[in-house]
Amino acid sequence: MDWKSFMEGSKDLSLLALVLRAIILYIALIIATRMMGHRQVGILTGHNYLVAAGIVSLAAIRMINPESSLTFGLVIVFVYAFVNIFLSYLDIKWPKAIDRKPAILIYDGKIDEKNLHQMGLDHEWIITTLTEKGISNLKDVFLAMLEADGTVYVSV
Repeated sequence: MDWKSFMEGSKDLSLLALVLRAIILYIALIIATRMMGHRQVGILTGHNYLVAAGIVSLAAIRMINPESSLTFGLVIVFVYAFVNIFLSYLDIKWPKAIDRKPAILIYDGKIDEKNLHQMGLDHEWIITTLTEKGISNLKDVFLAMLEADGTVYVSV
């Protein structure tokens, strides 16, 4: 096995070469994740989720397919990381332009149909969410908001 075949891919790569490529990509994913900062899954913004899913998908293809280029895989991982860092910067500068803002779903016991529809939610979902929070009567809810991170804040 030569270096060019290892980095650029070849159908004749050994099992050891595939394992080493997977380890290299895994380390690159860890480095890219550290560069992007610590985020919990529950508070991922839309662009963070897409970037994470994209990085993992592209890295997996590079790990499995011996003919794919490891060099291109590494470039893709770090380009995705830098795009994510840039979008996170924009999210801090102009949060409403990049990320969702909180939406009022219920106010004074009444469902805001427009916001519920815009968020792609239905009555069953909001009733189930309230039930999970121990609220059985819609009239008891003063305010229910869908936060940007997907959690629901309820005030009775």
